[in-house]
Amino acid sequence: MNISQVDIPITDWRRVLMKRSFVFLLFLLLCLPSCDSDDGYAPGVFHSFFGKLDTSFNKPEGFVLFDGPFSENDTGVETLIQSDGKIIVMGYSFDGVKNQVLLLRYNPDGTLDNLFGTNGTVYFDDGLDQKGLGLALAADGSIIVAGYVRYNTKRDILVLKYEPDGTLDGFTTYSSPGEFTDIGFGAAAGPDGRFYIVGEVLGANSQDLILLCLDNNLNLEPGFGNNGVVTYNGSGDDNDKGFAVAIQKDGKVVVAGADIVVGMIEEDLLVLRYHPNGVLDASFGNNGVFKYSHTGDNADYGNFVTLQADGKIVVAGSAHDGNSYKILLLRLEENGVLDNGFANGGAAVYPEQPGVFEYAFGVAVSSYGGIFVAGVSDNGPKNQAIVLGYDRNGNLDMDFAENGVFTFTGLPNTDDQANGIAIQTDGNIVVTGFSNNGVDNEVLTLRLLGQYNAPWTNDPFSLPQ
Repeated sequence: MNISQVDIPITDWRRVLMKRSFVFLLFLLLCLPSCDSDDGYAPGVFHSFFGKLDTSFNKPEGFVLFDGPFSENDTGVETLIQSDGKIIVMGYSFDGVKNQVLLLRYNPDGTLDNLFGTNGTVYFDDGLDQKGLGLALAADGSIIVAGYVRYNTKRDILVLKYEPDGTLDGFTTYSSPGEFTDIGFGAAAGPDGRFYIVGEVLGANSQDLILLCLDNNLNLEPGFGNNGVVTYNGSGDDNDKGFAVAIQKDGKVVVAGADIVVGMIEEDLLVLRYHPNGVLDASFGNNGVFKYSHTGDNADYGNFVTLQADGKIVVAGSAHDGNSYKILLLRLEENGVLDNGFANGGAAVYPEQPGVFEYAFGVAVSSYGGIFVAGVSDNGPKNQAIVLGYDRNGNLDMDFAENGVFTFTGLPNTDDQANGIAIQTDGNIVVTGFSNNGVDNEVLTLRLLGQYNAPWTNDPFSLPQ
């Protein structure tokens, strides 16, 4: 039957018209923007909390500070999420004489977990100066920390292994020949139970990138490189350093860092890929090596690397434009060439305006392909902790925070910095770093609402700040 042939009484038509008019007026009230808004949001437009502080974390703040018992400097460097949703934060704490490796574990609500270490905290203190700089979680839940320990005039690579509850399971050190400096900056756990530590070896004549492969007992793996050790020295006289490492599903090892090309003065961003036996993978980049130089002979660094589900490689770092550092985000194809479908020929640089210092330290990729970068900006009276949100194509996601940029403003008159970043299974984003109140650093950990875990509102005054 054709509905147009049905006779509807006049009173029913009036009811229909009134309902339609009401729906239309409701649409106008909720969805039409206003030019009179002073807060940057248009009243009557639905807004997402995506990229705003999650006020259920250390309710109602959305962030938490940790100030250790020594009342000195405490710094968060990296963070990861355990399988039960608890949050590991790694860094270091200064006791007035020396640094100690620091581990914290937070419950999902932002409170310290009393079941971890002592009231949620673990210190590694053997009487020497040491820092934690890299963090990894093994398949069995073990926590791996990489960093350094200082012996008088030299530093050695330090590797710690903890049980999931914060109990120390063992530690080891690595020293290259001579009284020189060895530092571990990054850590990763492989699917085969191996652990990988990347860093630098500074000798009398050169600085080389170093990659260690350890077994589950923290012994050097003899089947990798030269008895568990690989060094990369570019063309032979370069200064090379490794800052981060990630392991592909096939066991290949991806390393990010920096390299000074022969004849140049400043570093280029460097990415290497090794086979599981420690041999450079010739199918990647140029015989296992990818280098990137921003405009001019200025310093470019790959500070962190992570892998997308499709195998593409995401590197966050910084590029100097001759005036100041900018945040640099690259995406490579699996074969080690820039992904031309990402940003501007595979590279995104933030910000575009000159003279503003921005530096990136961490990057994480969400399950839907969003990319989030943690760093610092001096675009204000104080240094500010920032998080950039990019879509899968390398464009700033305008729905994230404020036009793609979250700036931490939760504390007055502080210098803040975001170092590490991780994404929970529900899509919420955890960030760690530090906040300096003019006296000392405190570990800053905050959580942002993820894209598919963020409520919506049409009330601009209810938006989190």
